[in-house]
Amino acid sequence: MNSSVVNKEIKSLIRPALQEAGFTQFTPRTAWRYARGQLDVITFQSINSYLANSIGCTTFSFFVRLGCCFDAIPQSDRIKKKKGHSRPEEYQCQFRLTLQKSIEQTNLKRTDVWYVDPTGENLEAVIADAKKAILETGLSWFNRYSDPAEVLRTLLEDSESNASTHGFGTKPSPIRHFFTGFVALSLGQARLAKEHLKAALDSGCFNEFEPKMRSEIERIENTS
Repeated sequence: MNSSVVNKEIKSLIRPALQEAGFTQFTPRTAWRYARGQLDVITFQSINSYLANSIGCTTFSFFVRLGCCFDAIPQSDRIKKKKGHSRPEEYQCQFRLTLQKSIEQTNLKRTDVWYVDPTGENLEAVIADAKKAILETGLSWFNRYSDPAEVLRTLLEDSESNASTHGFGTKPSPIRHFFTGFVALSLGQARLAKEHLKAALDSGCFNEFEPKMRSEIERIENTS
């Protein structure tokens, strides 16, 4: 039993469902979907030997992690591209979610890790449950954030939690101001955009995007 066997099962049993849902680019462990205003990522994250020993699982057990990137928010030049398409890793996305398994696994109580036993005897059941989590929870999570108004509401109101949507920072962190400013800008909420872009700019945390933020703030001031 090894990770390549897991990869084959993912490709055989899960990729067709992802293709049907609109995902078009793939590696053995990651899928990307490109929609208007949004880029969706699903990755089956393998577990290194250190973590596997720490939590008591095999290295071919895995997490299923989701990420959303929004066109309204500028992307770093460090994000990889292929054939003209951005291919961010899940951890580079602005909104992220770790799915939970629904099967009970006595070998590993953690609900965020799908445990694959050393013989691979349970692999089919594990992959089936991961697919179920994607179809029943993951796709609806992506769909929720296809509404820019919901993205903005989340940034303005919600607390960040590793158990739910996360990646956008705590209040009032610079990264949260940065995201909020550009999403508000895309929705035509100029005053709100200016407030948050200025806070992000004043933090000094976004050297790569300082010219763009200054330009947008200046444009808002000149049109108000």
